[in-house]
Amino acid sequence: MTASSADDLLALKGKRRFGVAAVPEHQISYRIKSLSERERNEYEARLINPKTGAVKVDRLKLAKVSLIVLCVVDSDGNRVFTDSQTRDLLEIDSAITNSLHEQINDHVGFSDGDVDKLVKNSEATAGDDSVIG
Repeated sequence: MTASSADDLLALKGKRRFGVAAVPEHQISYRIKSLSERERNEYEARLINPKTGAVKVDRLKLAKVSLIVLCVVDSDGNRVFTDSQTRDLLEIDSAITNSLHEQINDHVGFSDGDVDKLVKNSEATAGDDSVIG
């Protein structure tokens, strides 16, 4: 195998991967999209207060459902949920949102401890409760 060039990796700029996240007990499934590194960084950065480096607890509480809102898309790649529906997802059975979140985590490349590492390396603050996505 020969070494690839910078151009080989940069040629992937803007390319998306799509998958399916299923909720079999309710016979529903959703198309999900990958995140660019920029989108992932922005998502993670919204959890942290830039002035103090502390985790915004209110945003952490919305982290799972915000990732669902960000990644569930229609057949054209457009988001299915709006930011204003983020809090509505908090009223869904947690087993369902947790399952969707885990499937999306796998698809976008989050490891199990990524958010835990952010929290561990930060202090908790009240923060604001605006939507992450």
